[in-house]
Amino acid sequence: AQPIVYQDDLIGVLTAWREEGAPVFMAQDLDTLSMFAGQAGVAIRNAALYESVTESNEALEAAALRANELAMAATAADKAKSDFL
Repeated sequence: AQPIVYQDDLIGVLTAWREEGAPVFMAQDLDTLSMFAGQAGVAIRNAALYESVTESNEALEAAALRANELAMAATAADKAKSDFL
């Protein structure tokens, strides 16, 4: 097993096992597993950041749309007031 870590935060654990009768893992296999776990940590963190940015962008787009709607309503109300006076 190899921990999946990103900037000292444990994200998960990568586990490898061998079938009965298969050769034992060598040091090179464990080095490869360790490298893969390191890359997986970066990829998992990047995916989480991408999701967070996507959610923020969607919220900002919704807020901008609402702000535009309110600005249009304010303009219409101002015109109606001017027409009334």
